[in-house]
Amino acid sequence: MLSDVIQVVKFLREGYSALAQLHQEQRKQLASLCEGISDVFTKVLATPADRRQEIGLCGELKVYVERIHQVGSGTLASEGIDDLANKLDTLCETMRALRGKGEPSTHSYEGYLDQIAQGAGEFRGLARRLGL
Repeated sequence: MLSDVIQVVKFLREGYSALAQLHQEQRKQLASLCEGISDVFTKVLATPADRRQEIGLCGELKVYVERIHQVGSGTLASEGIDDLANKLDTLCETMRALRGKGEPSTHSYEGYLDQIAQGAGEFRGLARRLGL
């Protein structure tokens, strides 16, 4: 679920000392990836329930997941970064399932959009904390 992703981002942000152990170049790369993920979430919010656009955004998200694994490999923060990447990897399936459960005017769909908005903010905040 998206709430799991948000929790991992909060954990990484609050456990910044582990992220601060990353080399400056790794921090910059992770910050850039977090900013990109935030942009994907923002695009999801702006996109009507269009299956093809959603497929494209999920494809974009998958590229970020691959890069997050590469950036975190072999670092003190790699466990948290890997956890984030794994949760992001399953996010598209969750998004598709949630979109199928409600229309934009229903309460359940609004909660989903609120979580995506929160996720966008969490990723943007982590990116700024990392020094983007």
